Amino acid sequence: VLGGCVGIMGALRGAKLIQVGSLWWRAESPEGPTGRVSVSASAAEAAVLGMPALPSREALADRIVGPPQADVDDLRARFTSGQVEIERIGARGRRRLLTRLLASASPPAVGDCVRLALLVERPEGQVLTLRGLSRRNAEAQVALWTTVIRHCLIDYQPAPLGLLGMAAWQTGDGALQMVCLERMERLAPRTPIGAVIEVLNTEVVPPSHWAGLREHVAAALEAELTVAGRPASPHHR
Repeated sequence: VLGGCVGIMGALRGAKLIQVGSLWWRAESPEGPTGRVSVSASAAEAAVLGMPALPSREALADRIVGPPQADVDDLRARFTSGQVEIERIGARGRRRLLTRLLASASPPAVGDCVRLALLVERPEGQVLTLRGLSRRNAEAQVALWTTVIRHCLIDYQPAPLGLLGMAAWQTGDGALQMVCLERMERLAPRTPIGAVIEVLNTEVVPPSHWAGLREHVAAALEAELTVAGRPASPHHR
């Protein structure tokens, strides 16, 4: 195989050729150096696609750590008034507002981040958002929910973290997906959307399968959320 590649490409253009199987690699020729594959196929694929790497896992986690302490009092007031607003506009108004905020091309202001967090805390908000998630809008959803979490009180973070994890899965960012899942498990264990992400990870489900899974997952999540309600935060904040 390697000799055939040299014949097609030319030795100078080919530089060093490496044959990689499921467990072992071999370089240059059948008698050349060999070794055990120590990187996952998904990591290799990410490198080929040119996905950026952060210097550490902590740097990735810092993106979804939530608001600085100095902003918490202001956010408490915003969430209190926002809750009144969300209740007042009713189910149809909440659906219209969420649809509009999800479709906006501009980064959300702090007030809209609060509204989004309150809207997706409700089962119908999470299901509506997931039904609209696709490969086409996943990058925009990652940016949106990352911004929301930066302006979100800790009690309201599990649902945005779950939606961020789902959007990260659609973009192929498995590291961000796992960081979201780990933070959700610390804040609110057994959150239904977290269970969905865990299954996707365990079964190594490719993002391309989402179109066929979307309605099944949304219906199952809707039923589970209706029964379970919002899990209480252990932090009571």
